[in-house]
Amino acid sequence: MTASKNRDYTPELRQLMQKSGVSSFLALSVKAGVSEHQVRSLRRGQVSQMRLENLLKLARALDLSLEGLLATFSNIELNPKAASLEHLQVEYDRLQGQLDTQRAEAIEEFKEASLNTLESWMFYWPSAAYAARQDPEFSATTFLTLIKPVEQLLHQWGVETIGEVGMETSYNPQEHQLLKDSDRTEPGQTVTVCSIGYRIGARLLHRVKVKPTQS
Repeated sequence: MTASKNRDYTPELRQLMQKSGVSSFLALSVKAGVSEHQVRSLRRGQVSQMRLENLLKLARALDLSLEGLLATFSNIELNPKAASLEHLQVEYDRLQGQLDTQRAEAIEEFKEASLNTLESWMFYWPSAAYAARQDPEFSATTFLTLIKPVEQLLHQWGVETIGEVGMETSYNPQEHQLLKDSDRTEPGQTVTVCSIGYRIGARLLHRVKVKPTQS
């Protein structure tokens, strides 16, 4: 198939955007769920270089069929023996629905696996909490045993802890947060960990809360 080159389709696109109530090229990219680069490619008539997925998204955002989009922004001539574009669109929708189903199934499997890990905690924690409220002398070591499933679940998710409560370390503003804004601490000064932090891979989830160590 052949495609037009070096032609500016901006006027045609603006006209369609006006009919669809789209105020700008940025708004079109947001509505269609594509990058601004894809919108520029459409304006330049470079549809033959664009993915079918992005063409379909832009067509829907402009209230066009895929064939209508190609007819407006290119001179592509389709091989009569090739599968129709409408068929491709139907197939794309089918695959998208299949992906959505698989995603939903994966979420359910994730929930089930997480609940299996937490099963003992879910069973015993309410009873332990009740006993603690009834008896001020209730041993805290019982709670330490019960939180092991939670720690195991975090480990399965790849969540790592940073620091230990009570430990002294050098202040690092990249991963430490002072308890009080009024505390003036320079990087490298000794601080005490008040609350541990968490990271997953290279991503910092929660900073370590620290306070200046008393001399």
